[in-house]
Formats: sequence, structure tokens, C-alpha cells
Amino acid sequence: MRIGQTVILLGLFVFSASAQTVEQRVRELALANFDTAVQFEKEKRYDDALKYYERLIESGADEEVILRSRIHAGNLHLSVKRDVRKAKEYFEAVANKINYPEIAAEALLGNGRAILSTARTKKELEEALGEFEGVVRIYPRSGAALDGLMAAAQVLEFFKGFKQASDYYIRVIYDRPQSEQAAWALYRLGLCSFWMGDTESALVAFQKARNRYPKHPAAGESLKAATVLYRLYFSQFKPRYSGQLLITEAANLEFKNPSRMLAKETQIWILDGRLNQFRVFSRDGKPEGTQPNSWGNFFGNPPGEAYAVSGGQILTPDKTPIRPFVQKDPLKREPFQNLVAFAITPFREMFVADEERDGLFKLDEKTYEAHPFGGISGKATRIEVDGLGNLYVLHGDGQSVTVMDHEGKRLAAFGRESGIERIQDFTLDGLGNAYVLDKEGTTFIYSSLMSAGPDAKPKQLDRLPIPQSEKKKFRNPSLIAVSQEGVVYVSGEREVATFR
Repeated sequence: MRIGQTVILLGLFVFSASAQTVEQRVRELALANFDTAVQFEKEKRYDDALKYYERLIESGADEEVILRSRIHAGNLHLSVKRDVRKAKEYFEAVANKINYPEIAAEALLGNGRAILSTARTKKELEEALGEFEGVVRIYPRSGAALDGLMAAAQVLEFFKGFKQASDYYIRVIYDRPQSEQAAWALYRLGLCSFWMGDTESALVAFQKARNRYPKHPAAGESLKAATVLYRLYFSQFKPRYSGQLLITEAANLEFKNPSRMLAKETQIWILDGRLNQFRVFSRDGKPEGTQPNSWGNFFGNPPGEAYAVSGGQILTPDKTPIRPFVQKDPLKREPFQNLVAFAITPFREMFVADEERDGLFKLDEKTYEAHPFGGISGKATRIEVDGLGNLYVLHGDGQSVTVMDHEGKRLAAFGRESGIERIQDFTLDGLGNAYVLDKEGTTFIYSSLMSAGPDAKPKQLDRLPIPQSEKKKFRNPSLIAVSQEGVVYVSGEREVATFR
């Protein structure tokens, strides 16, 4: 070989080695910046993390680092910034990168979650389901497959596809028995079994969740569900409940215009209309002070955890005000002035009732224009929603609770049709069993429609007369609440009774 050729080859070798060194250093720098962004996420410095991810995406650095940065940026836009459009842009840019299967699986999962977060129609739910099932089918061995199975199963529950949802939960339980999701899968499997009418299998699943994962939150939820099911559907003891008065005049309390009672984890909350605040009691009836009701009557959970209603406005959990209205003609809007009931379904549909108008109204998702819904007669005063999106509406001056699906198809009714002259209040437990309070203070418990066929009617499971004190009669029963483990509370003018 000539000397000149040797020099040229040596130069090429040095140049190649130098290029590799530069490329390696660029990758190392990109990885260092990526690690910094991840650390900012852990410290909840989300804006700083996003800046780093976006710089990496724009830098043209290592492809894998860019793809992972897109996933993280998409998750932050979805969960923190609530910018679904931006999140989907990031996920969709990665979802087809099949040469990076782990990252592509995360992108499909993220895109499904983004679609689900704003889904309001069957078509949108099906689109989200398609993304989740894509993770499971295309990337069954990826780290995202487990979350894909769980997400797909819970969407299937909305479609009452309990059998297929159960199959997905069983895959989670047997494929990854030590995972965090396996405990929740057993709990959800129990619920699906109950909704398919197999209460015995439901109890078995709940018991397994408790035995296998005794310290997991799913074990506690399983115990509560099992307690309710056993008492209502299997217990041979009569009566199933023992009633007693918890709070009496001795507590020096008087409730004025109480409009809501909540059975919390360790407390009872009663919204006192006169004082516009919650009166708080322990489960055994001891006063534990008050909690402010800073924005009107809360429907669902207490302040900070739910939508709030005051006058004619609804306040969302992120403090966005919504003002429903009726469009009388193209030029005239009539805002609602005094909303008395509000509910939001798993499909994110909003329903309201107003003191001045008869019937139930569904709100347009963009304009919040109110449209009559379901053919409800008389004024509606209470709306509840079960886990499948079925609506329970108290109306007609307490004459009836009408049950319909979220599309308006009537499923059942409680009230005069079932021998109750006047309904004061009602509530649902987490399994969909209905607790109906009549004007005399008697609680009627009806079986869940969530586990019944399309033509089935709820059966009366129990009847609980109000316990009476030897000194004074329980006056003006008005509110009812039920805890997750099935303990029933009834509020009167100065008393609260419990059934355990």
C-alpha cells in the first residue's frame, strides 16, 4: 500500500471515530436533560419539566429520547394542563413507531386516555376502547399492556359488556398476580359478577381480594361490597338491620331546611340550610364541629371534591362557573334561577332540575342550553346516577322515583307504583341498590337494577321502620344516606337514626 493511501485511510478512521464520539456525547447530553426533566416531574415542577421535554423534541437529538419526551409531555398536558388536544398531538406522533414497541404501546394507551377524558358519546367511548385493545393485541408483552387491559375492561362495563370485561380482569389476575392492578382486577371482577346476576361468584372474588391483598385498598372496598351483598341477598337473619337513635335533642341541635346528608368514611355530614354549612358528626353520633359550604349546596361529595350548585349556577371542581338556560326564541335566553338538583353521568352528560320548572333537563355539552329530557312529570327534586349511567329522578311532589338509562329509556319506578305514598328522599349504594325514605320515616330497600336484565323490575329486599324514643317521637324524617358498607342513616328535625 502506498504511503498516501495509508494516510487517507488513517484520516477516515480518525474522522469516523471522532463522529462516533460526538454522536455519543450528544446522546449522553440528551439523556442527562431527559433525566433532569423526569426529576422535575417528580418534584411537581411541571412547567420546568415541559420546557425540557419540548426542547429535547425540537433539538433533533437521539430519536428514542425524543419519543420518550413526547410521551412524558403528552401525559403532562393530559393530566396537569388538561390540554387534551395537545396531549393527543404528542401521543399520535409516537403511536406508529413500531420499531420502539414499548414507547408505541405507551402512546396508544395515552391516546386512549385522552379520548376517554372527553368522551361523551358511544362512538367516542368505542374509539377509546379501540386504543386500549390495540395495546393489548399489538403489544401484549409491553409494560403498558396491563394498564390497557384494565382500561379496556372498565370501558366495557359502560357498555354492559361484563363477560368480556371479566375475561380481561382474569388475565390481569393470572398474568401479573403480584401487580398493583391485580387487586383492583379482583374487586372489579366481583362487581361484574354481581352485575351479571351471579352474587355468589361476586362474594368469592371479594373474599379472594381480601385474602390475597389484605393491605391493599381494594381489600377494604371488597369488604364493604361483600358486607352489603351478604346482608341484602344471603342473610337469613331477620331483621337484617338493627335501628337506633344516634343524635337527639340532648345534643341541642336543630336542622333547618336540611338539603343533603352524606355518609363519609368516619363521619356523617348534614347540610344545614339555615346556617349554610355542614354539621359534622362521628359515626356514633358525637358532634365534631362544622364544615363551610362556601358555594351553595354540594351534590355528591363535600366541598373541594365535587360540583357545587348555588342559585342558577353550577361550579365545576376546577372552579369554572356554568349557567344553564332555556332558549325561548333566537333572541331570548331564560337562565335558571334556583337549581335544586344536579347530576353528571359517567358519559359526562349533565342533568339539572330547577325549582321554577317542571321536568328534568339535559345540558348541551358546549353551550349549556337546557333541553327537556325523559318526559318527567312535575318538578324534579333529586337526581342520582348509578355506576352504569342510569338516572334516578325523584319528581311529582314525591310521588315517584323514575329510573331511566342515559338515553331516556325508562327502566323502572318506585313510589305509588310500589306502595309508597310519598317519598321524602332516596339514595343509592355503590352497587346500585336503592334506599327510599317515605314520609313516615320508613326506609324501603330495593335490589340493584345494575344486576337486572333489561325487562326486570327491582325487588323489595327490606323495610326499615324508624326507631322511636320512649320520650319523644322522631319528627319530620327528611334525608337518607348510606355508607359504602351499607349502614343507613335517616335525618329528622332534631334526630339522626342509624340502621346497622
